[in-house]
Amino acid sequence: MDNAYARARRLLTIVAMLSLAFPTLARPLLVAPKQRLSVPPPEQYPGQWVTTYGPLAIDGDSLLVSASHIGETASDRVAGAYLFQRAAGGTWSYVKPLFEAEGTSLPIPLLSGNLAIVQNYTQLLVFERGAQGWTQTGTIAVSTNSRLAVRVEDGSIYMAPRPQPGPPGCIGPYEQWRKVGGTWQVVATIGPQRCQGNEYLADINDGRALITQQSLDEGPPPPPGIYAPNGTATWARVAGLVPASIPGQPGYTYYGPGGSIGGNTAFIWSRWLYRNSGGNNWVGPDTLVEPEYELPIYSGGARLRGSSLVLNGQEEDYELPPQSEDIVNGWKTLRVYRPRADGYFEYFARLNVDFLVWDWSVSEDGSRVAAVSSDYNYDDRPSTRLYVFEIPATATFPGTQQDTFESGNFSRWTTTVGQFSIASTSNSNVLRQQDITGDAKAFLTGIDWTDQAIEADIRPTEFAGTDRWFGLATRQTDDRNYYYVTYRNPNRISLRRNQDGVITELAHATNHDAFAPGKSYRVRLESVGDQHAVFLDGFPVIHAKDSAFTHGHPGVLSYRTRFDADNVVVSGGTRLLLRFDTYKRAWSNGWINLSPGQWSRVAVPSDDYRSYALRQSDTSGDAKWFSKIATGNQVISARVRPMAYGTTTGTNSPWVGIAAHVIDDKNYYYVTLRGSNEFSLRRVVNGQVQILGTVPQPVALDTWYDLRLEIIGVNIRAYVNGDLKISATDSTMTGGGRNAILMYKAAADWYHYIAYQP
Repeated sequence: MDNAYARARRLLTIVAMLSLAFPTLARPLLVAPKQRLSVPPPEQYPGQWVTTYGPLAIDGDSLLVSASHIGETASDRVAGAYLFQRAAGGTWSYVKPLFEAEGTSLPIPLLSGNLAIVQNYTQLLVFERGAQGWTQTGTIAVSTNSRLAVRVEDGSIYMAPRPQPGPPGCIGPYEQWRKVGGTWQVVATIGPQRCQGNEYLADINDGRALITQQSLDEGPPPPPGIYAPNGTATWARVAGLVPASIPGQPGYTYYGPGGSIGGNTAFIWSRWLYRNSGGNNWVGPDTLVEPEYELPIYSGGARLRGSSLVLNGQEEDYELPPQSEDIVNGWKTLRVYRPRADGYFEYFARLNVDFLVWDWSVSEDGSRVAAVSSDYNYDDRPSTRLYVFEIPATATFPGTQQDTFESGNFSRWTTTVGQFSIASTSNSNVLRQQDITGDAKAFLTGIDWTDQAIEADIRPTEFAGTDRWFGLATRQTDDRNYYYVTYRNPNRISLRRNQDGVITELAHATNHDAFAPGKSYRVRLESVGDQHAVFLDGFPVIHAKDSAFTHGHPGVLSYRTRFDADNVVVSGGTRLLLRFDTYKRAWSNGWINLSPGQWSRVAVPSDDYRSYALRQSDTSGDAKWFSKIATGNQVISARVRPMAYGTTTGTNSPWVGIAAHVIDDKNYYYVTLRGSNEFSLRRVVNGQVQILGTVPQPVALDTWYDLRLEIIGVNIRAYVNGDLKISATDSTMTGGGRNAILMYKAAADWYHYIAYQP
């Protein structure tokens, strides 16, 4: 009894340590634009340039955006800074240009409170807001070649002197300008001199400046510094930040190149967090663990404003692959992080722009964001779309529900047409639909959510001809109104809307292989905000936007197709992607410095372009990789090819496997594909291996196998090649954890590694 109590206490301690070292991530909000805006040109001329957007600034109820559009004639171009205002009811409206001139050069607007500036090549125009609105009150004769305005705050303008043409050289510090006796002038300098190429490396906020790189002279740059006014003409350096060390590169430190400061937090580049523990004692760095931290994402241009940390990050989960190998995707979206009570910044929301973001601005209180994007993800097209977002103060989700049909009934489901019943298979009960003469529909009418996602194992058993299908539905309010996705014989996937009985295809895709009777598919449909996303076996295949329906019921359906459905999971938001290494990714972060084992990247023959695998070639003992990211419910899948086995003794056999709910290297669940021709689901508790289930499974070397391990609540499911092989109910480690690749005396190639919270 005492030993059991001690083991329980130790496990709880481990879970508590996990929450500190690996904070469990929460599902983020998907925030649709509050409004899509446009600057109205005098007249549109067919065949001429559309309006394009550039730098912008938002604060409170005002938005300034630079734009270039057609002038009074078809051949003219006009560029300027244009004002939008937000009414009390929340609607944004175009007001007027604050500045406009012939040409295509976009000015730079900055805005904070009642002060705004617009800088073009030859001057800086100052605007102030009074009872009659915005009025120009001054002009500063500086050009973008001599000084660049980088920030407006609390009645001050901050400028960065710029290098002049010629040999590289150092230039002066940042400057604080204020109106003194009706004239704008320099009242203080900030930081040391800077060298060419470093004019953008400061963030000034809350009356302080964070300068990340201060010199590129010989030798390493000094540590990042925080500066504050002290009543003199030079801001004082009040703190230095300990530079971060790069794992696997001893002695190397990384400083930037940029960062942001706000409140008691400083953030440098894409991952390093520092906190002021009091008296300008800044501690850190800690690592911001993003949901896609281990992927090759871009997280530049960070802004800490109010309680929001806004990053520009590469979209990984909904970015569909281009058709050509020569085209590189670039869907950069905006992520918002918020601090928890313990100071950790968690992924709070993703701002759902249509295409890749080129520029954005965050309001002083962190509650509003304006952004511009192009109308394509695959090249450097100019920005033609303008958005305003309003970030909610809190996020709530209705939770996750599942139906495994092990109760022997489907009482939660309402069927409208079709022949549904519960059937028993060798591994589980399933919801079986046997009508092949027409439509079949079943809905979870007890769920009526705004945002919803449904995924399920669906095995078609018979198609009554071509263009017959099985699928999923969301937001169903009656038999004539819902979204649905169809997986159609032979190989077409179609996302559709049935509105008042009128069917409209929103998007479609072609599956690589034909949908085969008797094969099980893991399918998923999300309808969150105005975004609808379709997945097949963990891969995104369709992404579209539509706002016709706002709520309703999820369900399963078919047309002239018999099918079995099982393990239905419904959640109230987008899935939370943790890792995504597929044919789209040539190489990903996190697959380096792996130990133990001998790991490398290899090209693999495939019908997919740009195909690579992670190879582990040591057969002498254990080989492991553990992720850095922890969640609760999780789905882990991978394609693995055993290549060679080492010598074993006794009853041990070589194996390859994946793990979930990893608390540490002595506590986790895992599945193994074994050289003894077995597939096994196991758990390790305090280092002791316990078998939850084992089934026969032929295993051949140099053959690919698809493994999947799902843990939803206390239900654990283990799959090989899409087929459910073992299911168990276990609550030993329900608090969540990380995921992993594990091997014992086996060399293998790994491919298509996907981890997410459904």
